[in-house]
Amino acid sequence: MYQYLPIRDIYAREILDYEGNSTIEVEVLAGEHVVGRASVPSSESMKNLELVLQCINGQIAEILIGKNIFDQKGIDEILRKMIAKEKGVGLATDVIFCISSAVVRTAAAAKKIPVYRYLGGIGNKKMPIPIMTLSGEKGEYKEHLNIQEFQIIPVQPKSFRESIRMCTKIRHIWEEQYTQKNFNVQEMIKLLEQTIELSGYRLEEQVLVKMGTVIPFHLYSMGTVTDAAQNINKREYEPIIFDMNQEIEGTLLADFAVAFQVPMIRIDVPFRRGCVIGCNQLLRIEDV
Repeated sequence: MYQYLPIRDIYAREILDYEGNSTIEVEVLAGEHVVGRASVPSSESMKNLELVLQCINGQIAEILIGKNIFDQKGIDEILRKMIAKEKGVGLATDVIFCISSAVVRTAAAAKKIPVYRYLGGIGNKKMPIPIMTLSGEKGEYKEHLNIQEFQIIPVQPKSFRESIRMCTKIRHIWEEQYTQKNFNVQEMIKLLEQTIELSGYRLEEQVLVKMGTVIPFHLYSMGTVTDAAQNINKREYEPIIFDMNQEIEGTLLADFAVAFQVPMIRIDVPFRRGCVIGCNQLLRIEDV
């Protein structure tokens, strides 16, 4: 198996994110035929998209070509310096994360192992618990209540598969029951309790209902993959939540959630395509 494999090329292109906004995808070629790619959601740093693409395809590619694809820390150190040097042309932390993640995916492909194993090793897998967010988008609820969201949280599920099954079952019944125009907080809570009971689960014992806004961990804004891992490790006693709704078309968040043993992921109703792709990847990982 490879111990050294040089980067042959790096190419960034414009794609669309989950909201149809322009963003970047970075593709890394190592050796003769090993390719990995990554993308990130659109952000303020994409305003000068042409300059960002030129910088990646020009200066950054020139510096990284020839570097060992398995030297993640060394490559990330170079990228970390580039973020300060090129900040004026819009090379922000999410752009750096995109390049760094593409390197990780290429390295994992070269080793012929999944990304979550390349980053996290072959130890015991710890699957995250989904937090399903229901937002009041109808009638007066959204306008007159301070509480914008309700969270459905499975309690100590036996598996990720079971927790996703619980969430989807509750979601379907919720959508069938959510027909009134106006709700106050008490009515919303009562409706949720009824929905959980109709789903066949016991409130508090099997499913929790929380009110308020879940603040996710912004993985894409951490800079490099090395920086993200260190940042997560420093927050040992803080709840780390990945927002699966930010997944574009790959399985990056799912792989990172398992690799970094992130305890929770956020999924919104209705499910976005990227969220479904990420959850499906977690189901596959659990099966391995």
